[in-house]
Amino acid sequence: MTKLTDKACKLHGLLMSEGLALLAISSTNDETYKSLIDKGLITKANGTMQSLNRKFSVTDKGISLANELLADSEENITNSIDSIEELASKLIEIYPSGRKPGTSYYYKGNKADIVRKLKSFYKRYGEFSPEQIIEATQRYIDSFNGDYTYLRLLKYFIWKDEVKDGETLQVSQLADWINNANQVNETNSDWTTNLN
Repeated sequence: MTKLTDKACKLHGLLMSEGLALLAISSTNDETYKSLIDKGLITKANGTMQSLNRKFSVTDKGISLANELLADSEENITNSIDSIEELASKLIEIYPSGRKPGTSYYYKGNKADIVRKLKSFYKRYGEFSPEQIIEATQRYIDSFNGDYTYLRLLKYFIWKDEVKDGETLQVSQLADWINNANQVNETNSDWTTNLN
């Protein structure tokens, strides 16, 4: 089976996502669409604001599977599944317990979701050491000074799809905290601790 590579896409001035989209549009037939609809991965589009010219739209289940496919396709990630599971366990251990106030969502989530998010994180954002990830996560948690009202769930801290202006973007606060590790603002402390 032929595998699309980053190298081939770059050779033609494309991002991997552009190459995949081009292949999907050019090589898909009606039977393929019907099969994906039957599996609950796509649905016929109704001409909504987000899909004016689309015939089909990806379901949440389809998006989740696409993310897993990409993560599982990365050879250096799938070869280190044990280390990703170990990292997930460490992150769950340091993350606060309990539920986010006013919701039924637990801060830590579950290990299977965290492992999937980490696999996708490595695919999307590159190789970071487990130490960098643990340290950035701990700094993020510590920045809330024990008041976790606005703390993101662990799975969304790692990365989350956010819709802005009709476009879905992947956002990772974890990547931000890693990449900006040396930009800590020492003068930006909790103002309530300075009241007399």
